[in-house]
Amino acid sequence: MASFTIPDLAAQMEMAVVCFRGLGDSLYLIEGEMLKIYQPRSVRRLGGRPGERYMSGAICMAIKAEVPDLRPQRKRLATPPSLTFCPIMNFGGIPIVDVIDGAVPPEFTRGIKRYLSAMPSSLAEMDAALGSDFLSKNGIDRCVALVGYLRALPEADSTH
Repeated sequence: MASFTIPDLAAQMEMAVVCFRGLGDSLYLIEGEMLKIYQPRSVRRLGGRPGERYMSGAICMAIKAEVPDLRPQRKRLATPPSLTFCPIMNFGGIPIVDVIDGAVPPEFTRGIKRYLSAMPSSLAEMDAALGSDFLSKNGIDRCVALVGYLRALPEADSTH
């Protein structure tokens, strides 16, 4: 059973690859002033063979201006201070799926992209949606605020 690769997943999701220190390879897209990031993980099924894996990971957002150079490179970039990290297990609209023959099912990638699209695309949208004090909060409180915001959006938490 073939496993998925980050470049293959990036092509499937129409996203680019970036590597941050402490986060590893991630997929990103730029919308307005924000980087919207999916940090993928495949997890071995309990008691399963090495090829029996399911998809997991986190969705993240950061301010684009904090990462001035996104050209493909071998070095890991500094993690942006505004990076807000939310494990995808917080979202019912992203199904738990198996990786089969290296392919990630489209319902999973659609769920990830639906949540990334629902994230604020500008600093003004972020302030309006998450509060003007959002960036002064610690990482856990930012995660809680972003999860609450995304769960409240019917278009994001839909499984259809």
